[in-house]
Amino acid sequence: MLTSTLFLGLLVGSAVGLFVGFVKFRNPLLGAIVGAACGAGLSYVLSTGPDKVIAVETAKEFNSDVLKAERPVLVDFYADWCPPCRKLAPTIKSLAKEYAGRVTFVKVNVDKGRGLAQVYGVRGIPTVILFVQSHPVGRWTGCRPADHYRPALDAALAKK
Repeated sequence: MLTSTLFLGLLVGSAVGLFVGFVKFRNPLLGAIVGAACGAGLSYVLSTGPDKVIAVETAKEFNSDVLKAERPVLVDFYADWCPPCRKLAPTIKSLAKEYAGRVTFVKVNVDKGRGLAQVYGVRGIPTVILFVQSHPVGRWTGCRPADHYRPALDAALAKK
């Protein structure tokens, strides 16, 4: 996806740069090169965007970002050393982009937020818990595909 986005930005940028370079500076080659670089750079920035998953380590952060949240919150309890957790991370990130502005996504590193993992009974990782109005309403352990979480997310949004 990123490669095709960069290619499209490069193509559009070079076409616009070619035209502007020819009309404004009488140098279409320079315009095409500058336009291609600008187009590729802009498409990269727009396609990657900021990380939509909030990292939480303390009970105070968890309280403000999860328990006091107005909208549903999907919390991923993970560890850096855990292969299934690393496999799940892109799924959570894609869901965060898909549900941006409607659902908050939080990740808790169990090595740093050990107390939070104990409070919520996390015994295996990855564990994903869906909170609605500070109450856990869904829980999954193990690496699951995005389609596994969507029905619960959609139901939580419908109740709102």
